[in-house]
Amino acid sequence: MGEVMGLVLSDRSIYDPSVQASPTASGRAEHASACTKLIHEMLVRSLLPKFGALLGDKEPLPSHGIIILRLVMEHNSAFGIILHRLGLVPRIIGFLDPSSSHCSSQVASLVKLLVECGDIDLSELYDSGLGDKAGALVDHMAATHAEAFYEPVLETVSAIMYHTASQVQDVEDDGGDPSALLDRNLPLLECAPSLSALCILSSGAEDPLTPDGGGVYDAPVCEAASQCLLLLAHSHPLHALCGPDTASRVAEGLRAGNSTVRKRLLKAVMWMVEAGDPGAVE
Repeated sequence: MGEVMGLVLSDRSIYDPSVQASPTASGRAEHASACTKLIHEMLVRSLLPKFGALLGDKEPLPSHGIIILRLVMEHNSAFGIILHRLGLVPRIIGFLDPSSSHCSSQVASLVKLLVECGDIDLSELYDSGLGDKAGALVDHMAATHAEAFYEPVLETVSAIMYHTASQVQDVEDDGGDPSALLDRNLPLLECAPSLSALCILSSGAEDPLTPDGGGVYDAPVCEAASQCLLLLAHSHPLHALCGPDTASRVAEGLRAGNSTVRKRLLKAVMWMVEAGDPGAVE
């Protein structure tokens, strides 16, 4: 079913949320508008209400359900509010826990889409353990070299941090105190050592997280990890790069990383220095 949904939702001649029915619409646009309306009705009235039971069933049903939800959100983020109203968000966040039998890269991708959709109050996601589970998943994938998780999980962490930065800016512009917003991401600070290790990742090495251990420099993962570390340093400049492991890996990233990684790590160090960390100067 996931494959069928993917084909239907990705075909703009069948499904196009941007098309509105009008007397002046072309025949193709009118067809797409009618099909889109039917698909919305099917999703909202028939399919999505069943997902509470489906996600609570035995595998592989929950995994298939997550794939369908990701496809739906990927093609129309407005469905985020529907998932919220159906009470599915806490269960989806629960699947992000690395100890869950339902945890997968698809879950991470879906969570990223929920964070970015703009229609959900992220307090619900945090109340469901978003920070703790995302941080634990970063540590898990770094420790187990779970390559399938690298891209979606790092993108999810980046989306979380970007959203926080935007909210903090709004609060500060209004003269408020953003401490509560920043504190929600404290669990992500605990995975900073893992993020720093991923900044020097080499695919194909016996130990991918060991410098000069052979293998091929994994630029996309290193760049994504350095972006996450940079965003952490922006929001928590006195703590993001603390610890000997993190510091040594940042130094290695500055030595052996590509220009993008170096630039991001240097900026992270600069923010730490400007925040007044005496150890950074040394």
